[in-house]
Order: sequence, then C-alpha cells, then structure tokens
Amino acid sequence: MNVTIDLALMSIVKVDELQESVQLLTVVFVSWKDDRLVWNSSDYNNTKEIFLPVENVWHPEFFIHQPTHGNNRIGDIERQLTHHYNSGLVKWNFVDTLTISCSFDLTQFPWDVQTCDILFVVWGYQHEHIRLKINKDFIILDFYEENSAWSMKSTKAYVAPHPHKSKVGFQFVLQRRPDFFVMTIFLPIILLSVLSIFVFMIPIESGERISFSFTILLTIVLFITLVSSYVPQSAESIPAMCFFLLFQCIQCVTACVGNIISIKYYYKKGQPGKVWQKITTVCGRKVCTKRKNVEPVHCDDQVSTVVTKEKQTVDMETEQMKINWMDVSKILDIVFAIIMIMFSLFCYSIFGYYLTNGQ
Repeated sequence: MNVTIDLALMSIVKVDELQESVQLLTVVFVSWKDDRLVWNSSDYNNTKEIFLPVENVWHPEFFIHQPTHGNNRIGDIERQLTHHYNSGLVKWNFVDTLTISCSFDLTQFPWDVQTCDILFVVWGYQHEHIRLKINKDFIILDFYEENSAWSMKSTKAYVAPHPHKSKVGFQFVLQRRPDFFVMTIFLPIILLSVLSIFVFMIPIESGERISFSFTILLTIVLFITLVSSYVPQSAESIPAMCFFLLFQCIQCVTACVGNIISIKYYYKKGQPGKVWQKITTVCGRKVCTKRKNVEPVHCDDQVSTVVTKEKQTVDMETEQMKINWMDVSKILDIVFAIIMIMFSLFCYSIFGYYLTNGQ
C-alpha cells in the first residue's frame, strides 16, 4: 500500500537551544487507497464521499523518529474524521504540535543557521506492506506565520533510506535574527573593550583607576554568563562569541594588572635604576612625551640643526638624572595602552576569521 504524506508548517512555537529541540505547529496531509472501502455510488443514492471517525477505520500510525520525549506518536485520533471517496481514496488531515530534537551548531552565534529534520515512520510495517511517498518536495508554507527570532530560509521533503522501514523526511533551515543580540551583547562588549583601553588616561591621583578596571571586568563576566544561557552544555562546537568574550576578559584582566603595576611605580620613592632610566628616556623620545622639569623632546623630521653625538649623550644623561618613578609610571601607561590596542585588533581578527570559517 502506498501512503502519501505532506507537511504544512503553521508556526514555530519554540526553539530551545539548551535542550536542542524545536516545537512546531503543523498540518499533516495523509492519503492512501483502501480497496476494502470501494462502493458503487449509484447503489447509495449517488453518494460519492463520506466522512468517518478515524478510530473506526484503518489508518497509518505515524511516529517521529527523533522525538525529545518517550511519546513519539503523532495524530490525536479523537474527534478527527477521515474523508472517504467511492474510489477507495482516503484523506486524513490533522493538526498537531511536533517537538523534535535538532542538533544545534552555534559556532556562528548569533549569525547562526540551523538545519533540522522531521522524520516520519510507520512502525509495525515493512517496506512491502507500506511505502511512504511525498507529493511535494518541500514543506507547505501557505499557512506559515513568521517567527520574531527566526526566519525560514528553505525547506525540502524527501524519502529517507532505511533498511527495513519506509520513512519520509521534512527538512527546514532556520536563520537566527541577530539584531537583538548585536544590540544587547556584541556592541556593548566592543564599547567596554574600548573603555578598558582608555582607563590608562585616567589620572592616577583620582584613585578611580582600579575600581573602573574591575567594574569593566565584572561586566564582561556578566556578559559571559548571559551568553552561556543560550549555549547547550553538550555543544559540539563552541560559539565564536564565547572566544570573543574570553579574549575581552583577558584584556580587562591585563588592564587591571597594568594599572596595579603602574600605580605601584607611581608612588614608589627614590630614584629609578639606570635600566629604568634608560628605558624611560628611549621610550619618551619615541612617543614624544613631555615631562615636568625636563626639556620637551621634539619628533620633527625636518629639523635643520645638526646635533653632535657628544651633545646628545650629555643631554640624555641630564634627562636621566631628572627622571623619577612618576615618569616611569607614565611610560608604562603608554606601553600597556599600546599592548591592549594590539591585543584588541588581534581579538577582532581572530573573531572575524572564526566567525567566517566556522572552525
């Protein structure tokens, strides 16, 4: 016996990433030919079609091949009717809520695309008894209502291979609408990343550096907790967003450590050693910094005056004698800021590559 089945999707009720399940409201169209229910319409007052309760006639019992719970039978036969024609053709249309398991790939979250399959099988019958077929090679979307969080990209219907049973599958591809996550997670994280760099511009005398750095760090940790609520623990692939948040957390920790080191040297007493004086002098010349009680160093490539090497050595020794730990602290601020900028660019590059390639 050939049993034809088509599926119409009405709406996506729920998508649960943690449980890796999708709940759908569907309409199932089933038809088959029963030779036992053939009659001559002229013998019955020219009656060509009738309706009978489903429980009173033979009907295929469909099961979902990948349910999320023990009861995988579909089609509530109570208060349902089958449409019978005098030729023996039987049609059975019913509405049912299907909950199926679906393996989620959240690598590109929240720009991810998920592919799920619904597999129908009739248990208790072999290939030679019942052969499931499809009329259309796609899921009917005439009754479909758009979901606010997911958009339907494509669908298809197919006959699934099985060594003993006859199965048909319905596949649909969902794409997440990322606007909400971009506005509430991604953009705020980028702004926090920029703020963690500008923390080195806060005067140490204000006493707000450490508290500011740790506030940003705690906020990043909060975002990590928020993103983890959307990721199943059994995920085969880790979302790129998790790596991005981890890198941002490392950056904030670096900012906290850098601030502690910089503040330590800022309030240190005494005169810096020769190594620190040398480093501070060289770095100060490179970044064209101006220090108190020290003649400014100009980075003008078009200086017309030629200075002898002996005079440069004397000037450098004079500057080193005037360098204190505050100057060392200011140079460390610049160095840490540059390191964090380079680390941020590295994070964005890795995130973009991981997001694009999905690996």
